[in-house]
Amino acid sequence: MTKRPLSARAVMAFPAALFAMVLVVTAGCGGVGSAPPVSSSNQEVQITGRVFINGKPAKRGEVVFDPANYMRNVPARTATIDDQGRYQITTLTGQNIIQVNSPDFKPNRDQDGMNITVDITPELGELDLQWPPPDIPNRGDG
Repeated sequence: MTKRPLSARAVMAFPAALFAMVLVVTAGCGGVGSAPPVSSSNQEVQITGRVFINGKPAKRGEVVFDPANYMRNVPARTATIDDQGRYQITTLTGQNIIQVNSPDFKPNRDQDGMNITVDITPELGELDLQWPPPDIPNRGDG
């Protein structure tokens, strides 16, 4: 069986097809929107406040502040809620995802993993937390 020589059209089409494949593959590797925005810094700030569950001060539990840190080199910070509903925590400025964990709050299954995002500024200093957050009605039994 003899080999047929490639036509000029086939020879020209191969590099174009190869270039198109490389372009498609690299577009999926770090293209637009691949990394979340970094809204936190390395600047720490101390926040104090009270946690209210269904309008009443929480008697126990914890608050978790998770800085929106792209490099993930800073773990989430946790603070204990005292018997007056107070907490004190040091976190990074910028967006923080905040979650409240307390036996005083019994979320229904639609509220599992409920959290809020707050932009923490150096001037903030005090932040009271209403749980459930006002835009998420409490349909639980707590």
